Amino acid sequence: MGIAGVNTRPLMRAADPLIGTAGNWGSTLRPHVAWLVEPGAAISQARLGDQAALHAWRRACYLLDYTYVACPDQHTGQMRYRPGFAALCEPTTRRLPLFLDSAAFREFTGGAPSWSSYERYCEAIELVRPDGAMAKDVVGDQDGSRRGYERLCADGYGDLVIPVWQTMPCWVSGLSVEANALLAARDHVLRYYCNRAPLVALGGLNQSPCRRGERHRYLEILCRAFPDTRFWALGQANPVVVNGLGCAGLLDRVWVDGSWWIVRHVSPKSAAALWPCRRGTAS
Repeated sequence: MGIAGVNTRPLMRAADPLIGTAGNWGSTLRPHVAWLVEPGAAISQARLGDQAALHAWRRACYLLDYTYVACPDQHTGQMRYRPGFAALCEPTTRRLPLFLDSAAFREFTGGAPSWSSYERYCEAIELVRPDGAMAKDVVGDQDGSRRGYERLCADGYGDLVIPVWQTMPCWVSGLSVEANALLAARDHVLRYYCNRAPLVALGGLNQSPCRRGERHRYLEILCRAFPDTRFWALGQANPVVVNGLGCAGLLDRVWVDGSWWIVRHVSPKSAAALWPCRRGTAS
């Protein structure tokens, strides 16, 4: 099974068999990445859903938490790849564009390694050389998040860094989704990001009162307010949101991420190897 947004060790131990956690592609999943990225003959040319999958892969990318990809070497103290991740992430061998997440949310919730820091994040960027990197934001603090973005820009990562704007600090309970989106469009921090960066990440939609079936409407209003900006709706790659974005004609303006597709895009042959059926249960 693929799990998005839940990284606690007790849950990972309890989930059997566990294929992948969003941002943390373990040893059971990585051998199948080549098939996932290049579905080939397993994709039917006649079915509309499979055709959509083929088109989707042409615009796909990796988004990986940097603490899952790399860690400090116990001898040198410098950041190094974790076992098995060099082939997946090295610029010469990676199959898709690679973006790093800063682990800011996991630091906020206490789930990040004790060594995770701004300095370690910069070391990981130097090691991995990603196509983009999320700014080191501060949950619940727009001004703190802005300082994290500006710090990375000042340290020479301006061409890579993606500012992260948080939805919740600007959300007003009791107002409609449309009204909240219009308020967001007037927020000085979001306007600052959109004037500086071609791609702006939006965090907090999962924690907001905005229902899945309405999130595309929120994003549509932001796209209209900032016609030259693309948005990365963090954690929103679920069928309801993606369908809404498609109906609104926004799939070329809004990026999404998640891991539900792991279950949706594994062939029957691969599924038999990945999800061995237990006696008395259904796979």
